Amino acid sequence: MHLRFHLLNLFLIGISFTTVAQTEIHRDSATVPGIDSTENKIFKTVDTQAIFPGGEVAWKKFLERHLWAEVAVQNRAPVGIYTVWVQFIVDPKGNVSNIHALTRNGYGMEEEVIRIMKKSPQWTPASQNGRLVTAYRKQPVIFTVSK
Repeated sequence: MHLRFHLLNLFLIGISFTTVAQTEIHRDSATVPGIDSTENKIFKTVDTQAIFPGGEVAWKKFLERHLWAEVAVQNRAPVGIYTVWVQFIVDPKGNVSNIHALTRNGYGMEEEVIRIMKKSPQWTPASQNGRLVTAYRKQPVIFTVSK
């Protein structure tokens, strides 16, 4: 069996990120004195989403260097195409946190994507109304198992 992985380009999904200023989640109800109120929010949708530094080409190179692409084969995944979706938070400094899988394909794929996400450098943060904000980000990684 042979395994390859592919990347989906989230930027081609055609969703407008410009009309959703009201879709933020409050981390807590308390406002911290001296801190801008947007720092206490995690945005679900933003004007400009967080991206891997260097864009899609750099993301693909990062995966090629760090992802153990054979994990599904080693764990005896049947021939097929598997999309692993992870969700995480990128803060205004580009730090990645709260990484978790949204899929359950098994065969060690979700764990492998989470492992490499923990190794990723700081991302370029999301922005809303011209300001850097904390936002959720969903990222797919596609594994292909073939004969």
